[in-house]
This record gives sequence, C-alpha cells and structure tokens, in this order.
Amino acid sequence: MSKNLFLWIALGFLIFFISFPVILLAREFVSDGDKINRSLNYIQFTVSILSYLTIAFGFYYGNKIEMDK
Repeated sequence: MSKNLFLWIALGFLIFFISFPVILLAREFVSDGDKINRSLNYIQFTVSILSYLTIAFGFYYGNKIEMDK
C-alpha cells in the first residue's frame, strides 16, 4: 500500500470526476423511468461516499505515516 498522501487524494478525486460525468450522461440519455433514476441515485451516492472515504483515508493514513517519521 502506498504511503503517499497526494496519491490517495488524487485517487479519491479521480474516482469522483470519472464516474460523475458518466452518471450524468446516463441520467440524460437512459433515464426513462423512475426505477432507473432511483438506481442512478444510489450509484451516485455510493460513488460519492467511496471517493470521500478514499480522501479521508489518505489524510488519516498519510498523517499517521508522517507522525511516525
């Protein structure tokens, strides 16, 4: 596991900024029904939580490594 703080933060933003436009495009072109729209909401919520957890883990893990040095 990498100990680089910048890598973890960049990974969190990468997850968010790659998936969010795909979800928006799916909303625009695919969402005909309420069921698909609800599924996209769940996917968007999950991706947001995953990206925020990645960034938070990067701050926690990076801070922990810097304090050990």
